[in-house]
Amino acid sequence: MTNPNLSTLEPYDTTASLIEMKQRDRLLEQKEALVESEGLREVIGDIAKLRKGLGDPNLLDSDTDILTAYESDFDGVRNAMRSAFDFRTKPDGSYGERWESEERAEKYLAPALTPELEAKIYAVAEQFGLTGDTEPQAAEAAAGIILGAGGKAPLDRTLYIKELIDQGKLKTDKIVSLGSERPVNDAERARAGEYAANAETEFDLMIAAIETAYGLKISADDITEWIDQTIEHDVPRTHKVAAIPASDVHPDIFIVSSAVTTDPYVNGTKDGRPITMLRTRANTKDTFDTLGKLAQFEPGSKVVATTNAHFVPFQGAVAAGELGKMGIDTEVVGYDPTHYNNAPKKSHELLQEMLTVADSIANASEE
Repeated sequence: MTNPNLSTLEPYDTTASLIEMKQRDRLLEQKEALVESEGLREVIGDIAKLRKGLGDPNLLDSDTDILTAYESDFDGVRNAMRSAFDFRTKPDGSYGERWESEERAEKYLAPALTPELEAKIYAVAEQFGLTGDTEPQAAEAAAGIILGAGGKAPLDRTLYIKELIDQGKLKTDKIVSLGSERPVNDAERARAGEYAANAETEFDLMIAAIETAYGLKISADDITEWIDQTIEHDVPRTHKVAAIPASDVHPDIFIVSSAVTTDPYVNGTKDGRPITMLRTRANTKDTFDTLGKLAQFEPGSKVVATTNAHFVPFQGAVAAGELGKMGIDTEVVGYDPTHYNNAPKKSHELLQEMLTVADSIANASEE
């Protein structure tokens, strides 16, 4: 089945161009903040020395000096963060999932992590907006966006957007939940809890979250599926959309499973050598790209997206780069883990997300 709405937006008008400039100004401000942060520089040096002292093989002999005396520009900061804050790269050079960083952190951070250093990490994380609840600066929005995730996060993000709407802090006639066909395994279902008992994919998680939050039952008849013929690569090309009309208790709801629509090639390392790999699962850029094409927002429209607090800067940078190109003004807000009785984020998780922020700013700025 084809979808007549899956087409590129019309060329920019003046409003769209202004929004793109506004989003790029935000990225520039974030770059400058990273470069100018003395707290960040201090934490980079401390973490580098700690990990080197614990024998982390990912840090070369020359790294410690580089990480404590890097150039005071964005590229220098980013490269230093990549060495000091990365817990996802495996010994063979491959890149693991977020949850896989736990093992490396337990070995090369936790044994020497002092309360003083932990406090420094949390202070820098707070400075860059990775902790605490945030709310929309203005309530009016063309849509409320729930960003895809794993485990319990889809439910928490859905509950948070519902909470913002119920309290009048977000006023919109449309909710869009963005996911993909990423498989969900038994371990993830166990971490997620009862709401995800039957989930096979991230799309299933997003559906289950909407059902739980709003007391709905979504059937196969509510879901439209089609192949995106514009995708040339041998990657997932199927889009799905579940559409639930507005009621007395919720606005129109659309749950989207995105194909891989953006550049599917990624650089990696295998056996110590650089390689190029074909990405076979949708990421945040893909879902934003699909959102912009499907929704056909008017240039100058504003959307508000919800996510976990520690993802706000990273996903905000991706949104600024991806949706800014379409003239869509995006504000990403988040909730602290304790808002829904979840455990606070660990130090290595915050460090890893700081690096992700820097990478996302760099990637968005280059496009």
